Amino acid sequence: MEYLIDFIIYFFIVFFIYKLYFIFFTKRKNFKIKNMIEIVFLEKSFKLKIEDYKPKKLYNTITLANSFLFSLILTATLWIDTMVFRILAIFLLLLPLTYLMYFIVGKYLQKRGKKNV
Repeated sequence: MEYLIDFIIYFFIVFFIYKLYFIFFTKRKNFKIKNMIEIVFLEKSFKLKIEDYKPKKLYNTITLANSFLFSLILTATLWIDTMVFRILAIFLLLLPLTYLMYFIVGKYLQKRGKKNV
């Protein structure tokens, strides 16, 4: 139960930070959605045309995916006492879970169709 509460707290903290990031950085003149690494991955892997999707909905989807991913990895590695093993576990979990999360996001975007997301 303690880990579930930790997960929820971390999720909201990371979600809030990502929302602030998108609020401030999308207002810059030189900010382009195509430069985001998440968008580049989705375009190349799932052959999506990002211009067909609403930017705000894409930001929200990316924010939810990253918040879930980071809080899950942090919560999963809390029980490891040694810092070296904790960092190693984070690296081992980060790549497969990131790929899995963005695979799910890509399939979701394909299924929902254009302008509905």
